Amino acid sequence: MRWRLGVWRAWRAFYQAYALVSAYREYIDTRGGLPDVHFDRAMTPQLDIIPEIDKTSYVKAYPVERRVWSGRIPAEA
Repeated sequence: MRWRLGVWRAWRAFYQAYALVSAYREYIDTRGGLPDVHFDRAMTPQLDIIPEIDKTSYVKAYPVERRVWSGRIPAEA
């Protein structure tokens, strides 16, 4: 049950990042846009359809201001 909830939380985080992080939205859009949800037999979303990120194609390609939630760097950690 924990594993399944973790997968659903990861899927939700993917959609939140797409909505709130401009660099991530652009990154996903250049790789075909939001993928359709695919489920396994247990009705758990398949995470392998989400494009992978690497340092060269994402971290080095976008400034930090575009890689944070809502484009704002927190004042304190």
